[in-house]
Formats: sequence, structure tokens, C-alpha cells
Amino acid sequence: MLAVLLALGAASAASLDLMDVGGVWGTPGATNPTAVWWNPAGLALTKGPQILAEGAPSLGVLNFQRTNPSYAPIDPELAYDVDGDGEDDLETDWSGSESLRFFGVVPFLGASTTIPGVKGLAFGAGLYVPYARTGSSDEKFGPGRYSVRSGGIQVINISLGGAYHIADVLALGAAVDVMESTWGVDVDTEYYTALGPEIAADPNLGDGEVPEQFHDAYTEARGYTTNLQFDPLKTRAITFGAGLYLTPVEGVGISAAYRHGARVTHSGGMRYVFACPEDALSKIAAGVTGICNGEGADVRGKATVAYRYPSRVNLGVVLETVPKLRLELMGGLVFWSQFTEYSITTKVTDASQFDASSDTRAEETAELVSQKRTWARDNRNAPWGGVDAKVEVAPKWTLAGRVVVDTPAVPSEVMSSNNVDMLDLAMTAGAIATPTPLLDVALTYTRHQWIGRTITDSRFSVATFQEERTADRYFYPESNGDYTGGVHRLGVSVRGRFGGAAKP
Repeated sequence: MLAVLLALGAASAASLDLMDVGGVWGTPGATNPTAVWWNPAGLALTKGPQILAEGAPSLGVLNFQRTNPSYAPIDPELAYDVDGDGEDDLETDWSGSESLRFFGVVPFLGASTTIPGVKGLAFGAGLYVPYARTGSSDEKFGPGRYSVRSGGIQVINISLGGAYHIADVLALGAAVDVMESTWGVDVDTEYYTALGPEIAADPNLGDGEVPEQFHDAYTEARGYTTNLQFDPLKTRAITFGAGLYLTPVEGVGISAAYRHGARVTHSGGMRYVFACPEDALSKIAAGVTGICNGEGADVRGKATVAYRYPSRVNLGVVLETVPKLRLELMGGLVFWSQFTEYSITTKVTDASQFDASSDTRAEETAELVSQKRTWARDNRNAPWGGVDAKVEVAPKWTLAGRVVVDTPAVPSEVMSSNNVDMLDLAMTAGAIATPTPLLDVALTYTRHQWIGRTITDSRFSVATFQEERTADRYFYPESNGDYTGGVHRLGVSVRGRFGGAAKP
């Protein structure tokens, strides 16, 4: 029950893909309950029933130092006051620094058992968090607020798996997963680039052309911001995994598994909070449309967000040929290229929430604000590899260590504070105590050190004039700058081994 409660409030302090499922017990060659995720065929190699629970308090930070976007110089004759200080703004600086911090408890709860009287047959079940990314900025108006202020992605998996060991040489296994996926975010979006065309199209305000005083450099001014607050959008999906485990000779195991990535569509409520523009012409347009009459409109709506999680291949070679030593060479390939973009739909369900000049105008505004957009992720497939070692140093004590290198999947052109991935060097050290033959208690510490990246070729950009605009999926403020960070993970776990179940 404790692990279930931890899962319901779990937050990740790592990148979206958690390489720590099951903590010190979880590897592609595992023969304990963590095999329901890593390779269900490993369930068949256990010697008896096992129960495993882990809670992993995790603390992480992402630091973002943004470079000032390269907007064109402002013509003094066309400049106006966008920050409300009474003076025309001839230049803008949208650079700055912020930190997104994360804290939470990442859980694993699992059980596995062989079937009495049926040699080679085993089953397992698990509840765990394989994907998560959450965080909140320490700045109210941070430089990355057009990517994320706070929020995150989280998946809780419930898995059921089975395996069969054939002639003590080859085990085959499969698992079915129910994914409870959640997506929620508090993020700013600019509406400045939509104001110009709307003014041009209004016969009472424009002449068919975007007013020449509109300038890209003013795009990120606070007065032209809509704050989007997505409720935690939720969905449920079913996926699967399968694998084989070969034991050609005593003390050697070869594990290979595939896990399928499901496509998910989250849905739920959301809130739009509009700021009020500073320049006179935009103020008139904002009043007519109803997004600002003295103060910005605050309206509710509905949203859906769809994307696909990656499929993956896990590989492991287990060596137990030296007494009291278990060594595993492990790695895999994560097919992040399946996660190409977010497909985001927002809709104002009640146009009367806009205090517009007429009901017709309110309907037009609701239609304009309701959008179907994409947001590029453009991920590439990413390999990972590592070494896991456990050595029994005394009858009741085992030391554990691990080194894992996880390569980044996000290309530099689409890096942003809500789409961050860096080379991750994860180092784990810990101890496993066995006070009785039926019980293992483990305490481990993992440091995920992210190797910082400096981005200079961001493909994201916004522009007021149509002929200068990039594709919709890249139509977001530029995200060049320096990204650094890391994670501290403390793993506390208990494993019960019954009926002669083997040590790790």
C-alpha cells in the first residue's frame, strides 16, 4: 500500500526515460520481479516466490542560461513602449537564467513466483514508473517560460508477465502493461504574432496589411502573453513486452527483450489567462475581441495532447562464473524517433467568457483561440550501455555498483527547457544486507551527472509577418543557451525471497 501511495504522488528527477526501474535489482538480465519491465523471460529463472518494494527519493535540477534571441534591430520611428515604463523600447533583452527543480519518490512494487508442480513456469506482476519528467521554475517570468513554467509527464505502469523455461536452457516470456499516463503543464504562449494579421483583417482597424510598427523583437513582451494552464490531462493505454533468456552453460545468461511503445492521447480541462497589450492599436483590438477590457480575460476550455512513447530493445550478458560475484554487461537501444512531436488541441467551450464587442465577435475570438498545433520533438534513436556488479563480501553483506551511460536523443535544433536531453553518466554504489535467508535490504545512492550542452542552432523561431514564418511545429520562441543539471537518487528497497529464491 505504501508503494502504491508513493506511485500516485511520484515525481521524477531525471529525464523522461528512467533508466532506474527497480533500482539496484533492475537490469536486462534480472531474475526477480523487475523482470516484468526489463525482460519477462527472466521470471522463469527465479528459484521461488519473491516480493520486492523500493522507494527512491530523488532530487534534481535543470539550469538554463538563455541567449538573447537574434531579433532584427528596431526602427526608432516605429518603436513603442512594451514594458510600461513610459519610454519607447528601442531594444529588447529576453535572455536570463532559471532553474527547474524536481523532487519526488520513484517507486517499484513487484512480485514473482514459480508455479508448484509445473516445472519452468513462472508469473510476475509489477507497479512502477518507467517514464517521468516534472519540475517547476524558480522564476515567475523565467527565460524559458514559453517552454515551461511548471508541470510534467508521468506514467504509472501496471504489468502482468509470464515465462516458461524450456529444458533449463531457453526461457521465453511476455508481459502486458496498463499505462496510466498523465501530462500537465503551466506554460506561456505569445499572441503578438496573431494580433497583427487580425488587425489587418479588421476593416475598422486595418487596411489589409499588418501595421508596420509590429516588430518581432516585441513578441516576448509580457503584455502579449497568454498563460496556458493545462489540468493534469490523463489517458490509459495498453502495451506489451516480450523476451528470451538463454543459459547455454552454467553461470552464463544472455538476455534479449523488446518493449513496445504505445501512442497516447491525453484529455482534460485547461485555463487561458490573457495579459493586456501595451501599444494603443493592440489595446483597441484586444478590447474588440474581448481578450482584454481593463484586465485580461480568464477563460476555461478543453484540451488534448497526443504523442507516442518509444519502443526499446534491452540486452544483457550475465556472468556468475566467479564465486560470490555477479557481473552484467548491459545495454540497449531506445527508439525515441517515434516521439516526433506533441499534437496539441485546445478549445474554448463557451464563447460568452469573452467580453467582446458583440456575440459574433466573441464567437470569432473563441474560434481564433481554439487551435490545433504541433510542437516538434524530432528525437533520434539513442543507445545506452553499462556494467552492473554485485559481490558478496561477507555472509550477510553484498556490495553493489553500477555505471551507465545514456546517450541523448534530442537534437540540438529542438532543445528547450521542456525538451531537454543530455549525455547522462549515472554512477551507483550501495550495500545489500541479508539479515535472514528470506530477506534482503538494500540502500544505494545514484548520481546522474548530465554533461552540459550549449545550443546555438535552435530551429524554433517566431515572426510577425507571414513570409518570414517557420513551420507550425517550430513556431515557438528560440531556445539557444546553456543547459546543465543532474540528479541525486537514494534507493531504499526490501526484497523477500521464499522457497529458496536465489540472491541477485
